[in-house]
Amino acid sequence: MGLVDRLFRRGMSNKATQSSGYSLSFNSRKLAGSSKKPATATGCGPQLPSVHWVEQIAQTERLYGELHAQLLNLDLTVTELRSIERKLAVQVEAAPSKVAEYHRQALSKDAIDTAERIALLFQVLSVDVAHQIERAKSRPRRNQRQSKKRSA
Repeated sequence: MGLVDRLFRRGMSNKATQSSGYSLSFNSRKLAGSSKKPATATGCGPQLPSVHWVEQIAQTERLYGELHAQLLNLDLTVTELRSIERKLAVQVEAAPSKVAEYHRQALSKDAIDTAERIALLFQVLSVDVAHQIERAKSRPRRNQRQSKKRSA
């Protein structure tokens, strides 16, 4: 059980974050500040500015779910973990400016809260990845493991 799982153990269920139990799902119409209009543009007209930002939050949330799901595989190599670590570093670095932009765009409190929560989860996940990298470095390399199995 990783650090993220221990820190964010909740009773809620969400398919993308089932192992942590921490639900990130949200209602995009509510976040966009409109309860009557859909949050995505159905026609070929331009999207509302708040819809663009809410969609960006949703994409960030999906990325978190994907990275978290990848980390459930305990047999990841150091190279694979480093790739995930780089993606997390980009998100952690960009989070403060994104949240500031959401404030400037006057998004709803729910949208900003979701973005801040996701930013915190990326930080915690990056710590968890660092621990997994250290564990992976201490394991024997794959080709060494395979040669030991063959000789046995």
